[in-house]
Amino acid sequence: DFHSAQLLRDGDRIWLLDFDTLARGHAEVDLATFIAHIVLDGLSADLSIGEIDQLTGTVLSEYESSGGRVDRNRFRFYLPSAMARLGAIHLARGMKPEIVAHFWDVAMGYLAGDLPGDR
Repeated sequence: DFHSAQLLRDGDRIWLLDFDTLARGHAEVDLATFIAHIVLDGLSADLSIGEIDQLTGTVLSEYESSGGRVDRNRFRFYLPSAMARLGAIHLARGMKPEIVAHFWDVAMGYLAGDLPGDR
């Protein structure tokens, strides 16, 4: 459940809470989980796919510009996987099925085509 509510700002420092699904290894796992939350939150707030792609593209570009590396092929697998997991959790928690269905459609689009920030 790595998402923006887990990041707390204290002046110039950022604190990370709840390392629950953070993984040691491929950074793409953590980025995928973080971005999956952005996509779900965006869809829940009725943002357009273009607006969501802009937000998620910014996260990826800022990560890369600060020295992080993203293997696009690996990320193309992890992002839809993280979205499937997150969608299933929120559906079980009572999220509207139409939001979860739209979320899954976006995930399948990422799997088959461009990733956020590539458009």
